[in-house]
Amino acid sequence: MLVGTLPEILWRKAVVSRGLRKLSDDPPAMAQILLLFRLVLVDGIVGERELEAFETICIREFGIQPHELPSLHDLLESPKGQAAETQLFFLLRKLDMTARCRMMALMQELADANDEDTDQAIRLVTMTARLLEPLPEET
Repeated sequence: MLVGTLPEILWRKAVVSRGLRKLSDDPPAMAQILLLFRLVLVDGIVGERELEAFETICIREFGIQPHELPSLHDLLESPKGQAAETQLFFLLRKLDMTARCRMMALMQELADANDEDTDQAIRLVTMTARLLEPLPEET
């Protein structure tokens, strides 16, 4: 669902630059951002520190520019974003071990930024770590 007035929506779409275009063609990266955003939402409260940490990670790790952050939501809600979400686990399993470890570090960074009850965030990080452990054929 698009949020905002028609001029705001058109402006957001017009300023989408290389970072979001690259992300839209990279389902594993989109899956990573979706999982990170799930971690922000895990306790039902989006704290200011969590949102800042999420935005910092998007900028630092995925090349999303600050002016693109409002358009990121539109991309995640798009058909490409929906497809990445339905294949989230499969896409994350495609990451090599270095990228999986990096993903876990990013999740921990977000969990540490949680201002409220961190139990749910820690459970999601732990569960994801178990799911991303190498399979016997990957060792």
